[in-house]
Amino acid sequence: MNKTILYIYSIVATLGLADSLYLTYTRLLDITPPCGISILSGCATVAKSQYSVLFGIPLSVFGILFYGALLLIAVSLIWKTYRYSTLLLVAFSILGAISSLYFVYLQAFVIRAFCIYCVFSALCSFLLCALSIFIYRRLSGAKNK
Repeated sequence: MNKTILYIYSIVATLGLADSLYLTYTRLLDITPPCGISILSGCATVAKSQYSVLFGIPLSVFGILFYGALLLIAVSLIWKTYRYSTLLLVAFSILGAISSLYFVYLQAFVIRAFCIYCVFSALCSFLLCALSIFIYRRLSGAKNK
């Protein structure tokens, strides 16, 4: 398999990880991240909503774990194809995409504000889901030949 797609996957996972780290950093310092794009300028509203935490833990911390795990799995695939790595990649990516879909729904219909960082994270998660399915199909096809 051409490793370029895994490198692209790793870059997107790194961007998602950086986004989550930044949001966690701002959360710990109790500052509102700058948000200046008109429709995506609801960072303060989203960050202060009851939906920004789960079990008392900021969602961005879960994002760090999510993107970090995907990055580690992708890097493991770059070096060697492990038996269950692609299945983990797909499963985690689908879980992340479904979660992101729910969080975008909350922003649109419950909180009624959008955060540019949250939308960016959702886009990363959707892209990672699509890429993971592509990677899985490519690796499955390569094994069957």
